[in-house]
Amino acid sequence: YFAAEPNYILYKVSFEDSNNDGLLNEQDFSDLYISDVDGKNLKKLSPPNTICFGYDFSTSDHQVIRISYIEKSANGKIIPHTQQFVNYNVKNKTFSQLDKINQMMKVLK
Repeated sequence: YFAAEPNYILYKVSFEDSNNDGLLNEQDFSDLYISDVDGKNLKKLSPPNTICFGYDFSTSDHQVIRISYIEKSANGKIIPHTQQFVNYNVKNKTFSQLDKINQMMKVLK
């Protein structure tokens, strides 16, 4: 993804055939990364031991990325009812937990 005023690239990357269909594609578990437009300063945005469930943009200038992730076990399986949300501020390079949404997700279990 390129922002309206390009200053970063987002990558959703799969490293293993998690659904065992013989293909490595968008159907497999993935992690979310960001880099400068020249590919430098690559940074993983997905927390450790999680799978990127999805992302969208919280602001119209695409400088805040809302990331949805779910925890995975040591054997790579999804842990049910562990979906959480975090915002990543591209400019400040900081994360902030979305506590109200995360609390609501726990209630919906």
